[in-house]
Amino acid sequence: SFNMRAQKLVMDIWCVLKDSTHHDLVQFFDLSSISALADHKLAQVLNECGCIQYSDKLKVRINNKEKLPSDDPDEVEIRACSIAAVKRIYDEVRYLEEKSDNHKKTFGWWKMIYPIHIDFWLRYVREELERRGKNCPPGLSRAHRSDSQKY
Repeated sequence: SFNMRAQKLVMDIWCVLKDSTHHDLVQFFDLSSISALADHKLAQVLNECGCIQYSDKLKVRINNKEKLPSDDPDEVEIRACSIAAVKRIYDEVRYLEEKSDNHKKTFGWWKMIYPIHIDFWLRYVREELERRGKNCPPGLSRAHRSDSQKY
């Protein structure tokens, strides 16, 4: 199973403490190993952006609002692909920053960016578009539904 709640707790603690006077209470050594939070909203925005694609069979299931059991291969694949897509975006951001002429000027800002930040940013963009009443990209698919409580 995906340990989304445990990962979210660690990131929430880090976010609260990183800029506080109590930042020395807890040390995190490998935040880059925390993956994206693989829920239906992330999969939806990644699909809308063209980062992941659903098979025709899966599109039918999603558009028919079929609940996908947590052990359904499609459900597991959606979540795994979401995590992999965010990791690839993260790796590309790091690669582009290392190769840029501004690398020395920005002092490696990417070292403080983690995959979970990419996840948060994608969700923020989606929510901001909805809040502003903007139309979503053409071909918008519904979020998949799951009956799982693990996420």
